[in-house]
Amino acid sequence: MRTPRPARLAVRLLAAAVLVAVAVPGADAAPGTATRAVEGAAERLAASWTAPLSTRGRYVVDADGDRFKLKSGNWAGA
Repeated sequence: MRTPRPARLAVRLLAAAVLVAVAVPGADAAPGTATRAVEGAAERLAASWTAPLSTRGRYVVDADGDRFKLKSGNWAGA
């Protein structure tokens, strides 16, 4: 298993912290603050998102740029 890039890890931790803060019952926050925080986190996540698979020349690569070998199977009765 690969270690996530530091920037991705930071974004994931931030998103998790926002979700925990929103999910805590009785949390003292101004109305709409949680909504703005979630929207801000969603925008940052969308900006950092990369497609899971893409092509580079004749190769299929994953989000980290490593070659990805496609495998398939066939079930004769399906």
